[in-house]
Amino acid sequence: MFRQRIEAELDEISDERQQYEALSAVYESLEKLNEINGNALFWSGLVKDEEVNGQLNRLREQVDFFERRIKEVTDRRDATLKSIDDYKYEIEYIA
Repeated sequence: MFRQRIEAELDEISDERQQYEALSAVYESLEKLNEINGNALFWSGLVKDEEVNGQLNRLREQVDFFERRIKEVTDRRDATLKSIDDYKYEIEYIA
């Protein structure tokens, strides 16, 4: 029952996961442009030069937030699966 609930929660955020994976790829590309001094290729006319790092930080925070959320759910799933395995072992030992 717990396992099904956690798997359902992971399924519910599957589409959102794809969106955040795409956002992460965009962030990585923009960060690479920043590293090679190519910010103007993307940011020109969108934000001032001194605002680029703030925008990159905002993107990184969004990606980090979702990664933490996924980790919390998968950690709960893993703990539940371990607990199930532990109970199975105890039942087999008793029987």
